[in-house]
Amino acid sequence: VKPELKLFELASGRTVWSWSEGEAMILALAFSPDGRLVAAASDDQQARLFSAADGALTKTLSGHEDAVTAVVFLPDQKRLATAGAEGAIKLWELSSGNCLLTIPAHQDQISWLAASRTWLVSTSWDRSAAIWPLPADLSSAGALGLLRELQAETGLSLEGFELKRTKGPSEPEAGGR
Repeated sequence: VKPELKLFELASGRTVWSWSEGEAMILALAFSPDGRLVAAASDDQQARLFSAADGALTKTLSGHEDAVTAVVFLPDQKRLATAGAEGAIKLWELSSGNCLLTIPAHQDQISWLAASRTWLVSTSWDRSAAIWPLPADLSSAGALGLLRELQAETGLSLEGFELKRTKGPSEPEAGGR
């Protein structure tokens, strides 16, 4: 059976749109705060963004080393956080699809993410939970400031933190709906 993502109209039960491509299993979903986008985490190391209105695939975000296990839109509607089975959290800029920051957050698979305006919360199969401060500015300077803040507040080593701008998202594949 091929994995499929479907959006239903609740009142009638009618299928509004569906998407099925490849063999990737969808592990988690999230709606953007304005309801315009749907993010899907999958076991092929990618997260995908879809138009909630028609199911059009708008971006594919690649960069995790293992399955993407959780997704959450930040309330600013400009960023998305993804979490992976490798224990890393990635923050993405929605407009460009660039990865802004990678945090090696846990020793095992991340099972859940939640976001507020100023905080990101994660839980893991390593039986830990973490609360991460989110600066408004996640440019290179802002991200470095976040890492320095984390180091000062927690004594956490910056070794292993990866801060880089990656290339943009891959183009949507033809026939993806």
